[in-house]
Amino acid sequence: MISTVVFAANNHISWADLVLFGALQSKIASWSESDRTHFVHLCRWFDNIQHLPQLEDWLRKVHLFVELKRTIGKHHGKEEKPAAKADDKPAAQPQGEKKQQAKPEAKADDKKAAQGKKQQQQPQEKKEKAKPAAKAAAKADDRPVDVSLLDLRVGHIIKCERVPNTEKLYISQINVGEEKPRSVVSGLALNIPIDEMQNRLVVVVCNLKPAKLGGVVSEGMVIAASNDDHSKVEILDPPAGAKAGERIKFEGFTGEPEAELNPKKKVLETVKPDLSTNAECIGVYKGAAQFMTTSGPCRVKSLSNCKLG
Repeated sequence: MISTVVFAANNHISWADLVLFGALQSKIASWSESDRTHFVHLCRWFDNIQHLPQLEDWLRKVHLFVELKRTIGKHHGKEEKPAAKADDKPAAQPQGEKKQQAKPEAKADDKKAAQGKKQQQQPQEKKEKAKPAAKAAAKADDRPVDVSLLDLRVGHIIKCERVPNTEKLYISQINVGEEKPRSVVSGLALNIPIDEMQNRLVVVVCNLKPAKLGGVVSEGMVIAASNDDHSKVEILDPPAGAKAGERIKFEGFTGEPEAELNPKKKVLETVKPDLSTNAECIGVYKGAAQFMTTSGPCRVKSLSNCKLG
């Protein structure tokens, strides 16, 4: 039963968890604390799923994350291991294992000697070619984490539909200047009428790692502004004349974006708090650098001084 296991069907997340999660999300979001306490085991399972590293950040971006009391899902599927006792001693190693380990060490020394001879025989040119490559990799890691690492492009929505069996999700086919459109899931269905999602320009984050929700793979994220309680949401609009696939630029922040953001580096999570609209409803980074295209800045209709995400 769900009350006694972390996942619905296996020892790891599966399509069954995702389908059930999508079906229950709107219901749990609307429940009172009394309802959530009554169905505490179901809420614990739900909270485990939404706190998975591969889902939590994306769910927050598309406004599908449900804040539950920490007492309902406080462990998030993780078990605390008891602290090791001071008097605990490591298990004695069998004598057979010691003998087996001794042989590979001797072989390793022979291999090292052979490798050393091969390296001495290699031309000096190969050694010098390796140095620039190592320096380039180190330089890439040393880049500051800022908006220039995001691949933000003008996108043109060709078609938008609701994700089956969900209330909040749209699935859009978006042209971002590639051979074929990208499928992008967004949690905008409760705020933006579906007819307003057709044949329009949007700003898309194109180098996020693809993520699946409810059986649908999302290959990007649509940028939108929202007020504090998320009751009002507006899409960030590129200006008329902007072309699909055009890269969004920011004055003072140059450099090529990463091909795909490494989730461990938390690039989007670091940059996102500094994305907002200004008093003129123009999208900005750090309050000054505008979301700029060759046809002008990107802006929302009316939400000034609001967070973007």
